[in-house]
Amino acid sequence: MKRFAGFLMAALLVMVPMVQSALANEGLRDMGGMKAQREDGDSERHRYGLYLHHLIRHSKEIGLTKDQVAQLKKIRLDFERVCLRAKAEIGVSDLELAALADDEKADMKTIEAKVKQRATAAAGLQVAAIKARREARALLTAEQRDKEQAIHEKMMEQMREQQRGMGGMGGGMMQGGGQMGGGMPNDGMQDDQGDSSQQEEPQGEHQSH
Repeated sequence: MKRFAGFLMAALLVMVPMVQSALANEGLRDMGGMKAQREDGDSERHRYGLYLHHLIRHSKEIGLTKDQVAQLKKIRLDFERVCLRAKAEIGVSDLELAALADDEKADMKTIEAKVKQRATAAAGLQVAAIKARREARALLTAEQRDKEQAIHEKMMEQMREQQRGMGGMGGGMMQGGGQMGGGMPNDGMQDDQGDSSQQEEPQGEHQSH
């Protein structure tokens, strides 16, 4: 009997940490998914809000009039309002969906309606973002658009130069510590190339709109 109790205790000591780890991982996955979903609003707000901020910040170089700047600020304010409201609605929907998913008695029609409600809020945010950008660009003359594009390209080139400089510093540091890192230099080069592609992505999007 004592031997059986000993085996049982040993099994519990092994199983409990495994169960706790599994539950923790599941919780992290759920939290990660909700975090990614709630970042939808932040993503649209950053991508398109940054463009509006860029126009206002470089208004003198672009040659914008006071009236144009005032209209851009109004577009930005309206867009920020939509972003904050949509983000709040998406966040509430995520919380309610999580509660419904954990409730085995929850009706699937209710869950489906909540999913559609969230999707509607996210879609409305995307539409508002595109609308704000188009309204902003419509205010600019052809000459002003060319100036804005030139400023944007100059900024992107500066970012690429800074990135190349950081890559060179990283490569030198890794070469100095090569005895400790084995294959580290090659990994560092791959990371630099990946970062470069990410930095160049906004330029393509900028030109496409």
